[in-house]
Amino acid sequence: MPQLFALGIFSVGGGLLLWAGRVGSKPDTGWLPALAIAAVAAALLTAAVVYSFRRTGCRAVSELLGELFTSVPARCILLLLGIFLTARAAQTLSLYTGMTGRFLLPKTPSLVLAAAAVVTALVLMYDGLRSMARTAELLMLMSIIPAAVMLTAFLVRIDTAELLVLAQPRMGDIAPQLTPALYTFAGVECVIFFVGHGRGKGSRTVPLAVGASAIVSAVLFVGAVGILTLGGVQSSDYPFIETARMINIGGVNLTERFDILLILLRVLFIIVQTAVLLYCASISISSFFGREIRRRTAPVLCAVAVVASLLMDKALLDRICTVGLYGTLLGLIPAVFVLSLFHKKQKNGNEKSKKGRGAG
Repeated sequence: MPQLFALGIFSVGGGLLLWAGRVGSKPDTGWLPALAIAAVAAALLTAAVVYSFRRTGCRAVSELLGELFTSVPARCILLLLGIFLTARAAQTLSLYTGMTGRFLLPKTPSLVLAAAAVVTALVLMYDGLRSMARTAELLMLMSIIPAAVMLTAFLVRIDTAELLVLAQPRMGDIAPQLTPALYTFAGVECVIFFVGHGRGKGSRTVPLAVGASAIVSAVLFVGAVGILTLGGVQSSDYPFIETARMINIGGVNLTERFDILLILLRVLFIIVQTAVLLYCASISISSFFGREIRRRTAPVLCAVAVVASLLMDKALLDRICTVGLYGTLLGLIPAVFVLSLFHKKQKNGNEKSKKGRGAG
């Protein structure tokens, strides 16, 4: 299902920006192993959510949580999910305005940049899932050739001698990299929780989107290390963009403009990711109130995300998002999976006991 695959790809579009060093630690020799661990974890967790939906027969996240946790705890979880996803959108906008303000539009106020991105995201998600999915699929098709050119240029330009340091990763470097590596795939669970609902073969494509994102991230990291060196990557707030500014192809100096390609791709990914996060947040808040008010909550959450991205202390915002990320991926999803297994077995046991009493 191309549209679900595209949503899965774009849902993690802002993760690589967290190489600004705000979360966890700077990329080191343990980044590639940590990336592989995070990718496997994200793929397994999304598959666990799919399985939970299918085992319970539920079709919406509010129905699933209500079935497993009862009404009041389920609504509390939905409220917390809505807050967390709005904070994630604010964090993404904060990273976006920092990147765009530095490299693309330095004289444009951050408020204007954030407002433009969130209004575009609001338009994208306002007409619902179909419109957002079609747009994601179209943008993915448009991005294939530029992305291929960018990744090829990264690999052609590298100095392989600089990559030897990655061949022997230090075990002590892996653990500090796990949080930023997990952020690389943050958002993909939204596609299953609020969009996929575990229905059809299309939902199986989301783990494939995780794998594709992991490959792109790994290639960009290898290219950045091969061009900037590992020390250069660690000293740069935006190593991918700095790497793109150093690329020359065929004797033609593209130092000043090649980075524009990467920045524009990042902007597209960030807008769609913001739309996915706020769409899911609005569904979560609507489910908390038990009413279909997504179209009314969406503009409010967009405004909250913009204000939080500009005024909220970045360390506090990052801390909230990190707690929410671990709470969702390592707390809520495993709990849903385990409870769905127990729920199904209990239901089957009740049915068998009823049949036994009827036969007696």
